[in-house]
Amino acid sequence: MTKEAAAAATARIKVVATLADFKPCHLVVEAVVEDLEVKRALFAELEGIVASDCILASNTSSLSITTIAAKLKTPAALCRHALFQSGAADENWWRSSPACAPRTGCAKL
Repeated sequence: MTKEAAAAATARIKVVATLADFKPCHLVVEAVVEDLEVKRALFAELEGIVASDCILASNTSSLSITTIAAKLKTPAALCRHALFQSGAADENWWRSSPACAPRTGCAKL
């Protein structure tokens, strides 16, 4: 990546004060504490804010993405994206939610 491209990417990152600020996002990756109920509550709230075609991704390393997504109106909107895993997990991050790949065309971003 060139310095210019890196600067442009960095310029697009902004700190927000509320979850409502995520409304225009096309992709949201969470990295909250590894607690099932915390993640479920966050995604349930986000689901009511973002557009229906927004991809929601979890950075969970130990919780089942299917279990996290089970109570969502659209469970297929949630993918797993573990940023800090290595090995075979890197090859299969999108597979954790069975409906994810067909619905969103999830691919390595």
